[in-house]
Amino acid sequence: MLVVALLRYDVRNRIGTLAAWTGALLLVAGPAFILSTWVVNRVIFEPVGRYGLSAIAMIVVATGAAVKARWGPC
Repeated sequence: MLVVALLRYDVRNRIGTLAAWTGALLLVAGPAFILSTWVVNRVIFEPVGRYGLSAIAMIVVATGAAVKARWGPC
């Protein structure tokens, strides 16, 4: 549903803007974190899944906005 929210992006829609920034965060933040760790500490590691848990709240809001816009008010 996050992809649907990103594809239906509208600048005037605040929830759509949140969904777009969430998508950007999910695509860029993980690799950037690993790259910055390598640059600073010269250590490459495999991140665990809990690092992405902070984005779940934004994903839920973006999914709810996409569903609400598609099928009417809940």
